[in-house]
Amino acid sequence: MANPSCAVSNFTAACSQLTNINIKQLRAEIIYLMALELQAIGGTNYNGALATNLYNDAVVATCGLDHAKMMAGEMVVASANATAAGASVPAFQDRQTAIACLLNVPDDALERMKLYLLCQLGVHKAYPQ
Repeated sequence: MANPSCAVSNFTAACSQLTNINIKQLRAEIIYLMALELQAIGGTNYNGALATNLYNDAVVATCGLDHAKMMAGEMVVASANATAAGASVPAFQDRQTAIACLLNVPDDALERMKLYLLCQLGVHKAYPQ
């Protein structure tokens, strides 16, 4: 199975399908696709149980987390994934020094970087390409 192409044409290929979709529908679409991926790699099958089992499991796993804490959770997951892939993840203070150059970058640009990196990571693409 091929990893995604990280060209703008790939990112915009679905735009014609999204003309009548709101942001909540788009988020739900992404969650559904992630659930399909989880099932495909041998994880829990949430097909047909998105609003029940997946919702309940997510609530239990994230109980009491506000938006900031969920973002911190994303950071923990990203750090664990980087470590699992073989990266040597620096200590928090060292990471804060490393990211200082990004603190004045607009939020939109940070989202673009995140999308690009998610695509580049694919399902751990074989490098070099």
